[in-house]
Amino acid sequence: MGKENYALKVRGVVTAGGDEDKQVFVPLAWLQEAVGRQGKVSRLEVSALTMPKNDLARKAEELGPDALSRQEFETWYCSPFVDSVAYQIEEVIPGAWARPIRQVAESEGAILSKVQLLMALLALAATVSSVLGISSLMGAAALERSREVGLLKALGAYDSSVIWLFLAEACLIGVIGGAAGLIAGFGLAKFVGQNVFGTAISIKALTVPAGFAIAIGVTMLGSLSAARTVSRLQPARILVGSYTNG
Repeated sequence: MGKENYALKVRGVVTAGGDEDKQVFVPLAWLQEAVGRQGKVSRLEVSALTMPKNDLARKAEELGPDALSRQEFETWYCSPFVDSVAYQIEEVIPGAWARPIRQVAESEGAILSKVQLLMALLALAATVSSVLGISSLMGAAALERSREVGLLKALGAYDSSVIWLFLAEACLIGVIGGAAGLIAGFGLAKFVGQNVFGTAISIKALTVPAGFAIAIGVTMLGSLSAARTVSRLQPARILVGSYTNG
């Protein structure tokens, strides 16, 4: 750039904890004009959020993308692997030579894998605690409604009919809880994405039916102990005891 002086206005300060903290970022068009190299770029650094390697990514790395089948190539191409991102950059920019920084990519992949494992363990712990809590609540509800259960059985209701009545109620509770959980989860995901990762998190359509299925499944699983309690209730003892207490 020679000895020319330029007056630039600072729009912001980058604090990323890496080499970016010592760099100055300016518009590319302005820099090319200042150095007299309009339309020319020698090197471009791209930061992309990638996912850890799996068997498909390793196969593409070892054998090359051309060795993949059509279905494997489409899956690999549409997945944010490090090599697939580099492949697409070379595809979009003719004559470009894209090479990932392996140390950074592998470190990010390892961190992402640990975060995914932590989230899976938290989800498992939440599921177990939910099953135990629902089991306790439904068991208490079954005992509180023992008189109704005894009366139904005395009138000729089968154990299976009474059990299905409790399970239907549990299913309804699961649907309501699933809807509330999805609304709260979407809000929390949006908050975490914007305030922690600085990006918007897209919600997949499969999340909605999967959320309802998990909520109903957890509720039904927690209601099995209540169903077992209902099946063991003896109408004669319940009604006689109710009559005596009354």
